Amino acid sequence: MTVDLPRPALARPAPPRPPVASQPVPVGTFQFTDPAQRWWWSEALFEIHGMAPGEVVPTLALATRHVHAQDRPRVVALLHDAVGRLDPFACQYRLLRLDGEERLVALTASFDPGTDSVRGTVADITAPQREAVAAEVNDQLARALHSHAVIDQAKGVFMLAYGLEGEAAFELLRWSSQQRNVRVSVLAERVVAAVAGAGGLGPVLRRRLDHFFVTGFDAGTPSPTSRPEGVRITPVGLGDLAGLSVAGALDLATASELAAALSELVTHAPHGSTVAVDLREVSYLSPAAAATLRSAGRRAAARGVHLRVVPGRAEAGWPQDRAEDVVEFVDAQTRRPASSVRARPARRDAGRDRPANLS
Repeated sequence: MTVDLPRPALARPAPPRPPVASQPVPVGTFQFTDPAQRWWWSEALFEIHGMAPGEVVPTLALATRHVHAQDRPRVVALLHDAVGRLDPFACQYRLLRLDGEERLVALTASFDPGTDSVRGTVADITAPQREAVAAEVNDQLARALHSHAVIDQAKGVFMLAYGLEGEAAFELLRWSSQQRNVRVSVLAERVVAAVAGAGGLGPVLRRRLDHFFVTGFDAGTPSPTSRPEGVRITPVGLGDLAGLSVAGALDLATASELAAALSELVTHAPHGSTVAVDLREVSYLSPAAAATLRSAGRRAAARGVHLRVVPGRAEAGWPQDRAEDVVEFVDAQTRRPASSVRARPARRDAGRDRPANLS
């Protein structure tokens, strides 16, 4: 008997938070003809400064004393230049109330030629600013939580598919994101969506989970009976060529090892030299590994290095058509005739003695 497990749902972004009801913004008005002379303040402006209406005589000196020291030069310069200025002006600054409390205010003003005076407003925007900051923090937190959840799901996919530990699964995700120049969270979303769209990781894994939940759940954590096939990359000499011998499965989980080894090989090769990669013992070549070989071919050609490959064996399950595509691509990088390369996979015996051209 088997049990169908429900398909896990994708992590979804948190719904947008409803807007917070804002309190009315206190707004006071002022007017002056000469900045150095007496000003007129509305009652609301006195209250914004923490004063009772009419408690003091408003002047430029009084107003600037309540401006934060770091903002004061900028505000004073604006007010001094306000008389006769044709265009309206505005600024934000930190206002220090009479009780010492710091508030964030927005000042707007303009010169009125009819009365030969400057009129303006001061709005206390502290509360809206705090609400905006809080909303932004909440949104960032929600996005971070969503990203963390979907990255964990993608890690789980790699752990199940390739038999990796959690840290190794994240490193694979991070390396893949660097190769594609996309954020880890974006790649994780695509991985999870691809698995969900394909109906999961396949019937074999589902049957094993079914069996575990029915017969093995009470037996504790099962011991691993087999390990996924890895890759072995060894520096070797092929005739008079320096190169690499590769054995095992070249899939996404091992493509980063292949990329690092190829980069090391090509980087230290002299200009005009030839390096070789022996893939005869490779049991599986994935699209990710083929892309890695093509990328290495481009880098080698850019450095003036010829990259050659000994193709894998078709009878061992190695995709010969993919080998031809890779060889043909790299040949194009070095302008070699592709016809001579396409004929080589048929001569497998000769290919084992002499590398076929990859670049």
